[in-house]
Amino acid sequence: MAKKFFLVCAGILMLAGACTIGADRATAQVGQGDPVVGITEINMGSLAYLVAITADGNTYMRPGYASGVYPWEPVENVFGLEPVAVTDANLGDVKAIFR
Repeated sequence: MAKKFFLVCAGILMLAGACTIGADRATAQVGQGDPVVGITEINMGSLAYLVAITADGNTYMRPGYASGVYPWEPVENVFGLEPVAVTDANLGDVKAIFR
Protein backbone atom coordinates (compact mmCIF):
# COMPACT_ATOMS: atom_id res chain seq x y z
CA MET A 1 0.00 0.00 0.00
CA ALA A 2 2.87 2.37 0.79
CA LYS A 3 4.39 1.72 -2.63
CA LYS A 4 1.14 2.65 -4.40
CA PHE A 5 0.84 5.81 -2.29
CA PHE A 6 4.45 6.73 -3.12
CA LEU A 7 3.89 6.19 -6.86
CA VAL A 8 0.71 8.32 -6.84
CA CYS A 9 2.50 11.13 -4.96
CA ALA A 10 5.48 10.93 -7.33
CA GLY A 11 3.16 11.10 -10.35
CA ILE A 12 1.34 14.14 -8.98
CA LEU A 13 4.68 15.82 -8.22
CA MET A 14 5.98 15.15 -11.75
CA LEU A 15 2.72 16.38 -13.28
CA ALA A 16 2.87 19.59 -11.23
CA GLY A 17 6.48 20.12 -12.26
CA ALA A 18 5.71 19.52 -15.93
CA CYS A 19 2.78 21.96 -15.83
CA THR A 20 4.94 24.60 -14.16
CA ILE A 21 7.75 24.25 -16.70
CA GLY A 22 5.33 24.07 -19.63
CA ALA A 23 3.40 27.12 -18.51
CA ASP A 24 6.62 29.15 -18.42
CA ARG A 25 7.73 28.01 -21.87
CA ALA A 26 4.38 28.29 -23.66
CA THR A 27 4.61 31.87 -24.87
CA ALA A 28 3.96 33.29 -28.29
CA GLN A 29 7.01 33.44 -30.50
CA VAL A 30 6.61 36.66 -32.44
CA GLY A 31 9.59 38.25 -34.07
CA GLN A 32 10.26 41.95 -34.23
CA GLY A 33 7.63 44.06 -35.95
CA ASP A 34 3.93 43.65 -36.40
CA PRO A 35 2.61 40.06 -36.50
CA VAL A 36 0.04 38.95 -39.07
CA VAL A 37 -3.15 37.93 -37.26
CA GLY A 38 -5.38 37.11 -40.21
CA ILE A 39 -5.10 36.15 -43.86
CA THR A 40 -7.78 35.40 -46.42
CA GLU A 41 -8.39 35.13 -50.16
CA ILE A 42 -10.87 37.35 -51.96
CA ASN A 43 -12.22 36.12 -55.30
CA MET A 44 -13.60 38.75 -57.67
CA GLY A 45 -14.56 36.96 -60.84
CA SER A 46 -11.37 35.86 -62.56
CA LEU A 47 -9.18 37.82 -60.13
CA ALA A 48 -8.08 36.49 -56.76
CA TYR A 49 -6.32 38.52 -54.08
CA LEU A 50 -4.64 37.54 -50.84
CA VAL A 51 -5.33 39.92 -47.94
CA ALA A 52 -3.34 39.96 -44.70
CA ILE A 53 -4.19 41.95 -41.56
CA THR A 54 -1.60 42.74 -38.90
CA ALA A 55 -2.15 43.16 -35.16
CA ASP A 56 -2.33 46.96 -35.34
CA GLY A 57 -4.93 46.86 -38.14
CA ASN A 58 -2.77 47.47 -41.21
CA THR A 59 -4.07 45.65 -44.29
CA TYR A 60 -1.88 44.34 -47.09
CA MET A 61 -2.98 42.88 -50.44
CA ARG A 62 -1.39 41.10 -53.37
CA PRO A 63 -2.65 39.05 -56.33
CA GLY A 64 -3.24 35.48 -55.20
CA TYR A 65 -2.55 33.78 -58.52
CA ALA A 66 1.18 34.59 -58.58
CA SER A 67 2.79 33.51 -55.34
CA GLY A 68 6.14 35.12 -54.68
CA VAL A 69 6.10 37.36 -57.77
CA TYR A 70 4.15 40.35 -56.52
CA PRO A 71 5.04 42.13 -53.26
CA TRP A 72 2.52 42.82 -50.49
CA GLU A 73 1.07 46.30 -51.02
CA PRO A 74 -0.28 48.30 -48.05
CA VAL A 75 -3.97 49.10 -48.53
CA GLU A 76 -5.40 50.78 -45.43
CA ASN A 77 -5.83 50.46 -41.69
CA VAL A 78 -8.90 48.52 -40.52
CA PHE A 79 -9.44 50.91 -37.62
CA GLY A 80 -9.20 54.07 -39.74
CA LEU A 81 -6.74 56.90 -39.30
CA GLU A 82 -8.05 58.03 -35.93
CA PRO A 83 -8.01 56.09 -32.67
CA VAL A 84 -11.12 54.07 -31.94
CA ALA A 85 -13.24 55.69 -29.22
CA VAL A 86 -13.91 53.29 -26.39
CA THR A 87 -16.24 53.94 -23.47
CA ASP A 88 -16.76 51.84 -20.38
CA ALA A 89 -20.25 50.39 -20.10
CA ASN A 90 -21.84 47.81 -17.90
CA LEU A 91 -24.30 45.16 -19.02
CA GLY A 92 -27.31 47.28 -18.03
CA ASP A 93 -26.15 50.16 -20.26
CA VAL A 94 -25.70 47.83 -23.21
CA LYS A 95 -29.14 46.28 -22.71
CA ALA A 96 -30.71 49.75 -22.57
CA ILE A 97 -29.22 50.63 -25.95
CA PHE A 98 -30.75 47.60 -27.70
CA ARG A 99 -34.23 47.67 -26.11
